[in-house]
Amino acid sequence: MTQRGPSGRVIKVYIVSKNRTYMLRTRTTLKRALGLPEILFTIEKRGTLFIFKGRGWGHGVGYSQWGSAYFGKKEGFKEILGFYYPETYIKKMW
Repeated sequence: MTQRGPSGRVIKVYIVSKNRTYMLRTRTTLKRALGLPEILFTIEKRGTLFIFKGRGWGHGVGYSQWGSAYFGKKEGFKEILGFYYPETYIKKMW
């Protein structure tokens, strides 16, 4: 059983054994222990196996830190933000 946040990412996983139920916080436990790249995943049980199917590589806000670092070698911040957030604009407020 899992508990998910608003973005669909798994927040907690409950593992049920014969004697007790364990609650694991995914970002601090499962992600590191299993080497998962992200916590946006589903878990399927197939016989005695558990299959983790993941998607996503970030914070869920549509911005890639790795992608922007790559763009930053060739482009400026306005081009980077325009790529990730089209139809927006930058306005100086001071």
